[in-house]
Amino acid sequence: MANMTLNGLEQTVLDSIKSFTNSATQQYYVKNGDGTSKRIQLGVNCVRYVYDFVILARSKNILIKYVMSKVNTTLKPDKTKIFKLSDKNAQLDFLGYIFKY
Repeated sequence: MANMTLNGLEQTVLDSIKSFTNSATQQYYVKNGDGTSKRIQLGVNCVRYVYDFVILARSKNILIKYVMSKVNTTLKPDKTKIFKLSDKNAQLDFLGYIFKY
């Protein structure tokens, strides 16, 4: 049942960022202060196993502004976290593994 419920989650996450990038490589152009521009990878991905999933992105802003509004599942507040893995004492516990920066 969990797989049927979450079927399509990965595509929903990818579709959530299409409003500002249509690139299959998820690249976005950012203008620098000196007038030049550079290309950055958005790095939005979804990793899912049965009913557990993690959504990864390069920026908290992308997660909050674009992705979270499109993910229509009911998220448990105690299990939902938005953080930078590089923050002090931050770790990601997923499927029995602990990921740290």
